[in-house]
Amino acid sequence: PTIDDTLSLIIINNLNKWRTGKFMEYLHLGRMVKPLPYQTDIMKMGFKWGDHIFKFPAVLSSAFTNGKETYQFFANYDNKIHAVSLEDKDYEVVLTPDGQTKTLNGLDIIVPPLSAIAVKIK
Repeated sequence: PTIDDTLSLIIINNLNKWRTGKFMEYLHLGRMVKPLPYQTDIMKMGFKWGDHIFKFPAVLSSAFTNGKETYQFFANYDNKIHAVSLEDKDYEVVLTPDGQTKTLNGLDIIVPPLSAIAVKIK
Protein backbone atom coordinates (compact mmCIF):
# COMPACT_ATOMS: atom_id res chain seq x y z
CA PRO A 1 0.00 0.00 0.00
CA THR A 2 1.03 3.60 -0.58
CA ILE A 3 1.53 6.10 2.24
CA ASP A 4 -1.88 7.62 1.43
CA ASP A 5 -3.49 4.17 1.57
CA THR A 6 -1.88 3.45 4.93
CA LEU A 7 -2.99 6.81 6.37
CA SER A 8 -6.50 6.25 5.03
CA LEU A 9 -6.72 2.87 6.74
CA ILE A 10 -5.49 4.37 10.02
CA ILE A 11 -8.12 7.12 10.10
CA ILE A 12 -10.91 4.79 8.98
CA ASN A 13 -10.00 2.39 11.79
CA ASN A 14 -9.78 5.21 14.35
CA LEU A 15 -13.10 6.79 13.33
CA ASN A 16 -14.84 3.42 13.23
CA LYS A 17 -13.98 2.94 16.92
CA TRP A 18 -16.07 6.04 17.68
CA ARG A 19 -18.96 4.88 15.51
CA THR A 20 -19.15 1.34 16.88
CA GLY A 21 -18.22 1.94 20.52
CA LYS A 22 -19.60 4.06 23.34
CA PHE A 23 -20.79 6.76 20.91
CA MET A 24 -22.81 4.45 18.66
CA GLU A 25 -26.04 5.89 20.09
CA TYR A 26 -25.00 9.29 18.69
CA LEU A 27 -23.12 8.50 15.48
CA HIS A 28 -25.11 5.49 14.28
CA LEU A 29 -28.49 5.75 15.98
CA GLY A 30 -28.65 9.46 16.82
CA ARG A 31 -29.83 12.50 14.91
CA MET A 32 -27.52 15.02 13.28
CA VAL A 33 -27.98 18.58 14.57
CA LYS A 34 -26.40 21.94 13.79
CA PRO A 35 -22.84 22.08 15.20
CA LEU A 36 -21.37 25.02 17.07
CA PRO A 37 -19.21 27.32 14.95
CA TYR A 38 -15.49 26.64 15.32
CA GLN A 39 -12.14 27.79 14.03
CA THR A 40 -9.23 25.57 13.08
CA ASP A 41 -5.61 26.37 12.47
CA ILE A 42 -5.17 25.28 8.85
CA MET A 43 -7.06 24.95 5.58
CA LYS A 44 -6.18 22.05 3.32
CA MET A 45 -6.66 21.93 -0.42
CA GLY A 46 -9.38 19.42 -1.10
CA PHE A 47 -9.45 19.16 -4.87
CA LYS A 48 -9.30 21.14 -8.06
CA TRP A 49 -12.09 21.12 -10.62
CA GLY A 50 -11.38 23.09 -13.74
CA ASP A 51 -10.24 26.54 -12.65
CA HIS A 52 -11.72 26.20 -9.15
CA ILE A 53 -9.78 25.08 -6.09
CA PHE A 54 -11.97 23.78 -3.29
CA LYS A 55 -10.48 24.04 0.19
CA PHE A 56 -11.76 22.72 3.48
CA PRO A 57 -10.46 22.66 7.06
CA ALA A 58 -7.96 20.06 8.25
CA VAL A 59 -10.44 19.29 11.04
CA LEU A 60 -14.05 18.59 10.04
CA SER A 61 -16.94 18.63 12.49
CA SER A 62 -20.52 17.49 12.94
CA ALA A 63 -22.87 17.23 15.91
CA PHE A 64 -25.24 14.44 16.94
CA THR A 65 -27.83 14.03 19.66
CA ASN A 66 -29.42 10.99 21.26
CA GLY A 67 -32.34 13.13 22.45
CA LYS A 68 -30.81 13.79 25.87
CA GLU A 69 -27.22 14.88 25.24
CA THR A 70 -25.46 16.39 22.25
CA TYR A 71 -21.84 15.89 21.23
CA GLN A 72 -19.89 17.69 18.55
CA PHE A 73 -17.29 15.44 16.93
CA PHE A 74 -14.07 16.82 15.45
CA ALA A 75 -12.21 14.59 13.00
CA ASN A 76 -8.64 15.41 12.01
CA TYR A 77 -7.88 13.73 8.68
CA ASP A 78 -4.34 15.16 8.56
CA ASN A 79 -1.28 13.36 9.92
CA LYS A 80 -0.38 16.35 12.13
CA ILE A 81 -1.94 17.63 15.37
CA HIS A 82 -4.43 20.49 14.86
CA ALA A 83 -6.20 22.85 17.21
CA VAL A 84 -9.84 23.90 17.17
CA SER A 85 -11.43 26.81 19.01
CA LEU A 86 -14.99 27.11 20.24
CA GLU A 87 -16.40 29.67 22.66
CA ASP A 88 -14.21 30.80 25.57
CA LYS A 89 -15.77 28.51 28.19
CA ASP A 90 -15.14 25.07 29.65
CA TYR A 91 -16.31 21.93 27.86
CA GLU A 92 -16.25 18.24 28.68
CA VAL A 93 -13.99 16.84 25.97
CA VAL A 94 -13.92 13.12 25.24
CA LEU A 95 -10.39 12.26 24.14
CA THR A 96 -10.79 8.58 23.25
CA PRO A 97 -13.59 6.40 21.85
CA ASP A 98 -13.82 4.52 25.15
CA GLY A 99 -14.86 7.71 26.94
CA GLN A 100 -11.73 9.17 28.60
CA THR A 101 -12.76 12.76 29.38
CA LYS A 102 -11.08 16.00 30.38
CA THR A 103 -12.46 19.47 31.00
CA LEU A 104 -10.87 21.97 28.61
CA ASN A 105 -11.40 25.58 27.69
CA GLY A 106 -12.98 25.94 24.25
CA LEU A 107 -9.95 27.90 23.04
CA ASP A 108 -7.50 25.09 23.88
CA ILE A 109 -8.83 21.96 22.17
CA ILE A 110 -6.35 19.74 20.34
CA VAL A 111 -7.36 17.00 17.89
CA PRO A 112 -4.80 14.20 17.43
CA PRO A 113 -3.66 13.26 13.94
CA LEU A 114 -5.82 10.83 11.96
CA SER A 115 -8.31 10.64 14.80
CA ALA A 116 -11.21 12.40 16.47
CA ILE A 117 -12.49 13.87 19.73
CA ALA A 118 -15.99 14.62 21.00
CA VAL A 119 -17.10 17.75 22.84
CA LYS A 120 -20.26 17.69 24.92
CA ILE A 121 -22.22 20.77 23.82
CA LYS A 122 -25.59 20.09 25.48
